[in-house]
Amino acid sequence: MRSRIKHFLGMESHDRDVLTFFARSNASVGYYAGVMLTIAWLAVLGTRLLGLEALTFSVAGVGVPLFMLACNVFVVILSRRYLNAHISRRKFQAVLVVYMFASVLASGLASLLDFVSGGQVVIFLLQVAFCTCLFVEPPIGALLLTSVTFVTMSVAVCLLGEGTVEMYTVMVVSWLAIMAVSVGRYRQAFAAAHRESELRSLSTRDELTGLPNRRALRMNFSHYVNEPIIVVMADLDDFKYVNDACGHTAGDAILEQFAHVIVEFFPGDDIYRYGGDEFLALLAISEEELLERSNDLRAALLAVKEPKVRATGYKMAHTAGYVCGVARSEKELRHMITLADENLLRAKQRGKDIILGSKFSPSEDEASLGESLLHDRGVDELTGMPTRSSFRRQARELIDRANEAELVAYIVHFDIEDFKIYNSQKGYESGDELLKRVGSLVKSTFTDGVTSHLSDDHFVVAVIATDDFEQRVASVCEGVAKLGDGLVVVAKAGIYVCHPDDPRVGLSFMADCAKVACDSVKGRYDELYRYFDEKMMARVARRYYVVNNLDKALREGYIRASYQRVVRTVTGKVCGYEALAKWDDPEHGIIPASEFVPILEDARLIHKLDLFMLHAVCEDHKNVRADGVETLPTSVNLSRLDFDLCDLPSEVSGAIASCGIPPELIHFEITESSLADSAGTLKSGVASLRELGHEVWVDDFGSGFSSLNMLKEYEFDALKIDMEFFRVRGGDDVSDERARRIVASTVNMAKRIGMGVIAEGVASEEQRSFLSRIGCGKIQGELYGLSRHDDAELHHSENRNELIESQAERVYFDKIDELNMLSANPLADLGHGPFLYGRPIAVVEFCDDDTMHYIQVNKRFMHMIQEGGTQGLAESEARFNTPGPFRDAAIHAFKQIEQAGTQMRYSLTRGDITYCIDAAFVVRREGAAAFLAEVQCFDSNDITFVE
Repeated sequence: MRSRIKHFLGMESHDRDVLTFFARSNASVGYYAGVMLTIAWLAVLGTRLLGLEALTFSVAGVGVPLFMLACNVFVVILSRRYLNAHISRRKFQAVLVVYMFASVLASGLASLLDFVSGGQVVIFLLQVAFCTCLFVEPPIGALLLTSVTFVTMSVAVCLLGEGTVEMYTVMVVSWLAIMAVSVGRYRQAFAAAHRESELRSLSTRDELTGLPNRRALRMNFSHYVNEPIIVVMADLDDFKYVNDACGHTAGDAILEQFAHVIVEFFPGDDIYRYGGDEFLALLAISEEELLERSNDLRAALLAVKEPKVRATGYKMAHTAGYVCGVARSEKELRHMITLADENLLRAKQRGKDIILGSKFSPSEDEASLGESLLHDRGVDELTGMPTRSSFRRQARELIDRANEAELVAYIVHFDIEDFKIYNSQKGYESGDELLKRVGSLVKSTFTDGVTSHLSDDHFVVAVIATDDFEQRVASVCEGVAKLGDGLVVVAKAGIYVCHPDDPRVGLSFMADCAKVACDSVKGRYDELYRYFDEKMMARVARRYYVVNNLDKALREGYIRASYQRVVRTVTGKVCGYEALAKWDDPEHGIIPASEFVPILEDARLIHKLDLFMLHAVCEDHKNVRADGVETLPTSVNLSRLDFDLCDLPSEVSGAIASCGIPPELIHFEITESSLADSAGTLKSGVASLRELGHEVWVDDFGSGFSSLNMLKEYEFDALKIDMEFFRVRGGDDVSDERARRIVASTVNMAKRIGMGVIAEGVASEEQRSFLSRIGCGKIQGELYGLSRHDDAELHHSENRNELIESQAERVYFDKIDELNMLSANPLADLGHGPFLYGRPIAVVEFCDDDTMHYIQVNKRFMHMIQEGGTQGLAESEARFNTPGPFRDAAIHAFKQIEQAGTQMRYSLTRGDITYCIDAAFVVRREGAAAFLAEVQCFDSNDITFVE
C-alpha cells in the first residue's frame, strides 16, 4: 500500500531518461501556457489601467499584475531556451521552482486585493493550474503547492470576512480538479517517458552486448562536459584472429562475455561499445582506482568459465589507452577520445595486455588546437592522409554502409618495393617527398574511399566497389613508376574483398589479408596487384599463431638462445659466439627465424624477442662464469624497431648490471637493410650502446643494398660480410674472380676506416683459406658446425685450451686483425712512413724459445717462398727454425725491433739470396711477440728481384 501511494504521488526515483522527458514536457507546457497567461495578464492590466473595472485604483493593484506579466514572459523565454538546449535541465528546473512559488503567492495577493473581481479569481485559478502542471515531477509537489495556496487563501478570506459559501465551494472544486489534472498528466507523462526510453534504448543500445552504442554517446556528450573524467579506449587482444579461426558465433560469445565482465567492474551506463572489439568508457573515478580495477578486470577475464569462450581456447586479455582530465566543451571531449584511441594504438605497439595513459591539459591543448588541427582529426603530418587509428574508424563506417546496402567493399594495400634503395641513393628528404607524391596520387585516385598512410612505404585504401575499381588500382601502381626521378620505383597492391555476408568483420584482419596478397605479388613484374584467396590463409594463420603465442613461447621455453661459433681464421680457435633465437614449438615443430622474425617486426613485437634474447645470453654468461669458466664475447641481434619500441640503452645496461658481466662480452648486430629505413633514433641509439662499452656490428653486409653513405653516417665497430657475395650464377663458389675481388675490396675498405671484418656463412675450406689470405680475422658458418642450444656451448670444457681462445689470446689476435694485408702500404698504415707498393707481406710471431711461426701472409709472400723452392708455409717455418747463423741474426734483429718499438730495416743473406726486411712490432703476449714484415729478396749473382 505504501509503495502504491508513493507511486501515485510520484515520490519514487526515476532514471535520467524519464527526468529528461519530464523536463522537456514541462518546457513545452511552460512555453504555450505562458503565452496564454501573458495575454490574460495583459488583459487584466489593460482593464485596470483604462478604468474599465469598477475597482479602486491602487499601486498594488497595478504592480502585482505587472509583476505576473513579467514572470510569464520570462517563463516563455526560459522554456524556449531549454528546448533549444541552450541551458541545462538543472538550471531550468531551479528557476521554475522559484517562479512557481512567487507567481502563486503573487496571484493570491492580487486576488485578495481585488477579491470582488470574478476575473481575478479565474486568472488566479489558471495561474495555480499552470504552475501545478509545471510541477509534474512529482505530483506530490502539486499537492503541496495547491494545498498551501488554497489554505492560505481560505484563512485570508475568513480574516477579511469576505468569503461566501460559493467561493469556498469553487476553491475546493478547483483544488480537486487541479490535483486530478496534475496526477493524470503525471501518469501520462510517466508512461510516455518510459515508452520513449524503451524506443531510445533500442536505438542506442548494442544488440549483442546490451551496452550503449555510439549514438548514445553522442546524445550523452553534454553529461561529461566540465566534469573530471577518465576516457578509456580498450579492445580485445588478437580478437580478429579468434573470430576468423573459431567463427563468428564464438567471436560474439567472447564480446558478450567481455562486456558482461567489464560492466561488473565499471557499473553504470558509462561503458559504450565503440565498434568491433573496441569499447569506450567515460568514468568519474581516479587514475589510481582505474589501474586497480583494471588489474582485477585482468584476473577476472582470465578466470572466465563461459563454455563457448573456453571452447575456443582463447585467453581473454585486453589492451587499453586512457586520458584523464576535464573537458570544457564537447570539442575537447572528442579530442580526449581521440587521444585515448591514440594511446591504445601506442599500447598495442608495445605488446598485449597493456594499459597506457596520459594527462589532458585543457590550457595546453587549447593553445595547440590550431597548430595540431590535423593531428586532432587523425591526419598524418607527412602526407595529410588519415592516420592508422583514424582510418580504422572511417573504414569501419564505410564497410558498415556497404553491408547495409548489400554492396561489396575492398581493402587495398599498396607497398613500394625496395623503397630503401630510393632512400639510400636519394636521401631521406627525397624519400619523404616521394611518399607525399604517392599519397597525393592515392587520394586523388580514390576520392570516394578512405585512404591512409600506415607506415614507412605502406598505404591502404577502403572503397566501395565500382566498375573501374581494378583500373584505378592499376593506375596508382603505374603512376608511382613515373615518380622515381630517374630511379626505378615499383608499387604493388593486394586486395581483400569485403562481402556483405563475410563473417570476418575485423578490419585489422582484412588489412592483414590485403598485405599478405600484396607481399605475394612482390618480385613479379607481370602483375601489379593480386586478390587475397584461401591459399594465402595459411600465412595469415601462421602470423596469428606467432603473434598470439609469442608470450607463451618465451614463458614456456619454446624459444631459446642457440649459439653459433665465431672462429679465429689464423688459429682455428673459437673466439666468440652469435646468439640465435630458435623456436621449437610443441605443435608446429621448428619455426624458422626467417619466418617469425619478419612477422614480429611487422606486428611491432620484435623488441620482446630481442630483449628476451639479451637477458637469456646475459644469464647464460652469468651461470657459466659462476662455475669459474671464462666466457667469450657473444653477439645479440637487434632490430631497428627496438630503438623505437623501448628504451634500449637502459634495458641493456640493466641486463648487464643485473648479471654482473663486463659490457665488452656483449656485442650487438644490426641488419644492414634496417639502416636504410632508419634515421636519427637509430643513430643516437647506436652511439649510446657504444658509449656503454659494447661493440656494434653491421650484419649481413652485402646481402641487401650496401650504401657507403651508411658507413659514413654511422659509427660501427665491424662489418659482417654475408657469403652471398660468393653465390654467383653459373659459378662455383670462390672460383669466381669478380666475387673474390669484391670481397677483398670490402675487407680493405673496412680496415682502412678502422672496422673489423667477420665473414658469415663460410661453408668450405676454400672460402676459409681465401678469407685468411686477405686478412679477414673471424669467420662463422657451416664449416664449423651449426648452433647449439643453451649454455653447454659456452662451457665447452673438453680440450678447452686447444679449441677455445683465452682472453690474452683474444687481445693479441684482435690487435693483429687490425693489420690490413691488402693495403698498398701496410707499414705506413701503422705510422712508419712510405714503402714500396705490392711487396710480400707477412705477420710473423717470434716466441721466447727462439722459434718463428707465420700468422698471416699475402699472396706475394706465398709466391716468393715458392719461387725459392719451398712448397708451403710449414716447410718455410721448418727451414727458418733450423739452428744456424741466418736464424740467429734474424732473431737478434727482431728483438731489437721490439725493444725500439719502431720500424727498422735489416738485410740478411742465405747462400746467394739476400733478404731486405722492413719490419715493425705489433703486439706481445705471454711468451711471444708479433711483427709485420715487408720482405724483398734478390739473387746477388745477377741482382734480380725474386717475387
